[in-house]
Amino acid sequence: MHELNHEESHALLATGEVAHIGVVVDGEPYVSPVSYVVVGSDLYFRTGEGRRLGALRAAGRVCVEVCRTDAGAAHWESVIAWGTPEVVTDEQLATDVATHLLEKYRPLIPSPLAFSWAPPGGSRGAATVRIALDTVTGRASSAGFGPEMRPGRL
Repeated sequence: MHELNHEESHALLATGEVAHIGVVVDGEPYVSPVSYVVVGSDLYFRTGEGRRLGALRAAGRVCVEVCRTDAGAAHWESVIAWGTPEVVTDEQLATDVATHLLEKYRPLIPSPLAFSWAPPGGSRGAATVRIALDTVTGRASSAGFGPEMRPGRL
């Protein structure tokens, strides 16, 4: 296993497809996957009312994990980042984030008609969340998936 440098860690964070957001609320851990986009040094995603948004509002800090695997090469890379969440109240920023999300995920969607989103402040209670990241670290496996290289030492 080896450490990713600053540029490699941030590149993986920016290009990953799914982030896992972890928080502790009322003594209970809660981890949830999100589609996201990195703009500047902040991570953004959209979510509706529910357990995730409630947990983010209650949490002072969050942990974010993004990984990429290549099963054919028996290789993985992972980034862990920490930051502070906040619900975006600036409507223009929320709209800009939605546009960035559409641009990022459009190639992964079979039909442009299959993707829809509620405008910020829409009736579905959608919220745009910003995580101001202050620490980003990364690791990757070396060649092969020997016992000492497996994530979690499996």
